[in-house]
This record gives sequence, structure tokens and C-alpha cells, in this order.
Amino acid sequence: MPAALITSFLILLILSLQYPLSTTFPIGGDAAFYARRAQVALQFFDDPTASIQALKNSWYPLSLAIFSATNILPLDWPSRFTWSMVIAHVSVGICLALLLRRIGGWPSAALVMIIWAVTTTSINSNFEDGTLAQLISFSFLALFLERFTAGAKWSALLALIATPLTHPITGLALLVSLLVTTPALFSAWSSLTAPHKKQLLLICPINFLLLLLVLFTGKSVFSTSKYIIGVAKDPFINVLVSSYAPFVTLAPLGLLLLLRSAAPTTAKYIIAILFSLSVMLAGNDLLEIAVWTQRLLPLFIFFVSILASLSLSHIIQTVYKSNFSRVLFSLVIVAYFCTAAWISNSRVYRYYENPANYARLHPDELAAMYWLRDHLTKNSYITTSDKNRHTEWLPVITSLQWLAVSPDDESLINPTNDQIDSLTYRKQKYVAYFTQRENIPTPVLESPGRYPLVFSNQSVAVYHVPPYTYE
Repeated sequence: MPAALITSFLILLILSLQYPLSTTFPIGGDAAFYARRAQVALQFFDDPTASIQALKNSWYPLSLAIFSATNILPLDWPSRFTWSMVIAHVSVGICLALLLRRIGGWPSAALVMIIWAVTTTSINSNFEDGTLAQLISFSFLALFLERFTAGAKWSALLALIATPLTHPITGLALLVSLLVTTPALFSAWSSLTAPHKKQLLLICPINFLLLLLVLFTGKSVFSTSKYIIGVAKDPFINVLVSSYAPFVTLAPLGLLLLLRSAAPTTAKYIIAILFSLSVMLAGNDLLEIAVWTQRLLPLFIFFVSILASLSLSHIIQTVYKSNFSRVLFSLVIVAYFCTAAWISNSRVYRYYENPANYARLHPDELAAMYWLRDHLTKNSYITTSDKNRHTEWLPVITSLQWLAVSPDDESLINPTNDQIDSLTYRKQKYVAYFTQRENIPTPVLESPGRYPLVFSNQSVAVYHVPPYTYE
């Protein structure tokens, strides 16, 4: 069994490392946002108010703090983000293995690492969207379930608190499920062991208080209701016909096996409720709601990985009687799914690495940012439109002050038309146009004496706006 666990871990590690070994820059629209917020959070000694506010106002303060801690690594912020995604994905696999070892034994623990490993791209959206906080939260969710199963009080409580602090969706799913499950948990009081009874008396009341805090104080989830306008980009049905479909079909059997197993009653109830909730959340497009399915789907994948590992382990041990046949069958299915995942990952990474697809920061845009970093003074301001999320990397790469405005803002057409109360008014100012998505305004092109061009390549043009031009 140690050999199987080591092999599974190596597969998890290799498929995760494929990301940094196949790409030269982070993918996912959220990557720059994490790096920018981490830079602000780290300015505690220079600007403690801004640092505290960055953590306080974040939807995932603990995840931001964890990512900010990577500042100790001798890497730039893009590389730190890529490696943070890898570490988070591997950590989830390890925490899942700890959970499955407790509720299903070592065979299930080995299998869950492999099932989770093959979800890096296409199946799961975390790598491609750059949703680092959600990945981090899954580790704490798995740790809570493992500690809850063990009947531990304080370590389970710490994991419970950490989960909503790392990501609101994961945290709310856990808190709501615990609340729904509480009556059933206490109805089984007479059959619980003493440690589990003490655990419930601590966890359930605090869970209720945490849920109230999350819902009605600070960053209330209801405050975002006005932004919920979209139709699902990737319908839930796509997962049911993907290469991950075999594991989805195994999940109901895994749930049945869990409910009939010798695992503690408390663990059975909470995992069953969480799985049911994840199905409804991820499949809300089938209910004609179609909201946030890309953000909700990873939670469903998380619980499918748990239940599929239980059912697959049971099938292998039941159908194949000899160790040789079990090992042979396991090798065949592992080789198939891992090879398919490697090929799928390669296709995805090649797509993002191809500059013609413009799926992430273009090499010319990165070159322009390096030029700005090396040639502008630290008190310079850079103004861009917010039409292109690639501009979010400007303050990360250059450490310069950056102001994003609407694409139709007058200050982009005539850079001296910024308001007197603007951050850039009469300052050492530069205007950058990312020409992959926008055109340089005619007034700027036709006024080289007023707005001198200081840098240009195929994707970026940067114009200086000297203070005297305001006269």
C-alpha cells in the first residue's frame, strides 16, 4: 500500500507541475488581481491602513494572507502565483487522501489523489480562471471533514473557521450544510461516541454564529446580488459528457457505500448533505437559474472525487479476487485517465502560450511593462482603459501608480482632460494603449509634440503627457 500511495502522489505532483513546466506566464483573469492585493497587503510598515483594509475588505482574507506570504520566495509575482496554484492543487489532493484514509482506507486514499490529479484543466476551472482562493479553501474543507470524522474538537473548529475565510462559496456551502444537518446529528446522539458528542456541542453553535456573521456582517453575500446577471458560460451538462463522466457515474454508488460504512454517523450526514448541495449549486443551470456555474462546479468535482474513490476502490476489491488482477486493472485505468489528462492539459497550455490566441498577457505587453519598470521614475502615473484585463498586470510588474478608466473616458482621447481632482492631474503622467483590443485616439496620434511617443511595439503604445501641456 505505501507503494500505491507514493505512486498516486507522484502522479498528482507530475500533472500539477505540468502547469509551470508548460507555460511562461500565469493563466486566468484573476491572477493579476491576487498579485496586486498581495502587494498592498505587504505594505504594512509603509502604509498600515491600506494593508489592513486590503485584508479586511477581501472576500478571502486568509487566502490573501497565505498568498502574500509567498513574498519570501525569490521569484517575481507571476511566478509566485503559478507555483501557488500548483502547491494549492497538490495540497488539496493530500488533504483528500487523509480524509479518505479515515473513511475508506488506504486504497481509497490512493485513488482520490489520482482522481483529483486529472482535474487540473478542462474538468476544473481553477487553473484556467486563476481562482487560487477556491483551491486553498478546498484544503481546509477536506481537513475539516477529516477532523470532524475523527471527532476532534479544536482542530475541526479551526478548519471550520478557516474555510469561509479562504473562500466565501466553499465556506457558505459548509456552514449551510452543517446547519441543515444539525437536527439529524443530534437525533443520533445516543449512538455517538463521547468525543463526537463533545465535538457537536462545540461545532454546531459556533457554526450558527459564523453563518450569521458571514451573511449579515462585513462582506455580505447579499450585497453582490445586483451583479448576478449572467447565463452560465459552461453548462453543468458538459461535465456529464466529459472525460470525467465515469467518475460522476460512480459518485452515487460511493454515497451509498459511505452511508453503509462504519464511518461515524456525523461524517456520513455532513458529506451526504454537502454532495447534494454541490449538485444543486453546480447544476443550477438545469433549473433555469444559470448563475456562477463555473465558480460552483469545482465544489461538485471535489465531492465527486471523494465518492468516486470509495466506489472505485470497492469495485476493484469486489470484482477482482487476486492481487495481480487488481493491480493490472488499476494500472490500466490509471494509465488511461492520466494519459488523457496529460494530453488535455498540453492542449490547453499550448492554447494559452500561443500569442495569436491572445488568451493571456501577450509577450509584447510584458515587454512594454518591463520597459516602463526600467525607464520611468517611481512617482510616475500610468493611465489605461479597463477594456483589457491584461492591464491589471501593470502595477504588479512595474510597481508604478496605475489608473484604469472607462474605454470612452475623455482622458484617453485627450489626456489633459482628466479632472482637477484626478490622481493624475498635472502629475508625471503616461497613457498606455493596448492595441490588441483598442485603437490609439486620433487626437493623440496627430499631436506628437503635445503627447510624445516614448515606447511602442506591436501591442502597446505609451505616450508621455508632460505637465506643461495642461497650460
